Amino acid sequence: MGLGGEPGRYPPEVLDAYRRALDDPRALNQAIEVCGPENLSTNQVAHVFESLAGRPAKKRYVPLPVMKAASILMQPVNPTAGRLIRNGVFMDTADLHCDPPEAPQEFPRALTRFEDWARSHYGQQAVERQAVIVGGGDQASS
Repeated sequence: MGLGGEPGRYPPEVLDAYRRALDDPRALNQAIEVCGPENLSTNQVAHVFESLAGRPAKKRYVPLPVMKAASILMQPVNPTAGRLIRNGVFMDTADLHCDPPEAPQEFPRALTRFEDWARSHYGQQAVERQAVIVGGGDQASS
């Protein structure tokens, strides 16, 4: 949604921090700021997946004023869609830059580049899907 140019926070650091906070009683009532080693825009995240798939993605950009109006107009018709569009407005306008703070000793964490995470989780699947599209059913099963 929007122009996709505003950086945001993406896994794996966020998910790992949630898991650790739920598992570690020392995290109770603690504020733990979570950032990855890079600030990525939605366009940059899409580019990572494009490179994994080996082809460009089909992207559509909705102008911010249209998104703002749609978030209000959709509310009575489909509140969920209205909230999702409103979230897109927020993601496109809020400053979500985050510089990773020093990790407290009791909550150490490794920082992973998004491209490395995406490649380890989706790289082979993207290659396999591409083989199905390009090579047909025979290559997908071999």
